[in-house]
Amino acid sequence: MTKNVRKISILIGFVAASVIVAFVVVSSVSKSSASYVMTISNLLESRFPRVLLDRPRAFKGLVVLGGGPERLREAGQLARRFRHMHIVISGAGPAHRAIRQLGGGIPRHRISIDTRSRSTYQNAVNAIRLAAPRDGERWLLVTSAIHMPRSVATFAAQGFHVEAWPVHDLPASRLMRFRALRREITALVYYRLLGRIDTMLPSPVSINRKARTRLGAPNPPLQEKHAGRST
Repeated sequence: MTKNVRKISILIGFVAASVIVAFVVVSSVSKSSASYVMTISNLLESRFPRVLLDRPRAFKGLVVLGGGPERLREAGQLARRFRHMHIVISGAGPAHRAIRQLGGGIPRHRISIDTRSRSTYQNAVNAIRLAAPRDGERWLLVTSAIHMPRSVATFAAQGFHVEAWPVHDLPASRLMRFRALRREITALVYYRLLGRIDTMLPSPVSINRKARTRLGAPNPPLQEKHAGRST
């Protein structure tokens, strides 16, 4: 059953990606095709802006998803800036490499590492185990901006209402952006069909709505105020 769902989601993802390609090709008569790929990927990347850290002490810690050194470097900068935060690395490669990419100045006792996760769903399940979030605690989620909607929704579906700290780490290459966009569209379809997320295109509004209607959620919903994109 799961294999069939995956095949269907991959097919839908490729169809959606093909529509994007066709749109780009047709529209390139009047405008640069690169600008359309950038625009479409930016729609997904800007879905969850960075939360406003006006009260950093309110945050217990941060979860950073493996998959790129930029994510870990950003998490390391936050950890050095806010020394009370606990750091959960989920989906890391070898632990020693993940710690090296975080950078120095972070005591080892502040870091928990999950090296077993191989998917966003596993990230959420294992991060909850390591973070053990309590009622009223707030946690940041650090991952790529294009990956953030699916990640936040997957965590929320598991009862862990994290707050977004996206990293804009997509390469400038139009081809690489297109591949990342195609992959994420396919994954969104796949996760929705499996019931791992509640909507095809998650947003702060949909996550807040779920958090407010869910009884016994371990965390409060995402805060309404957000900062603009930061470099």
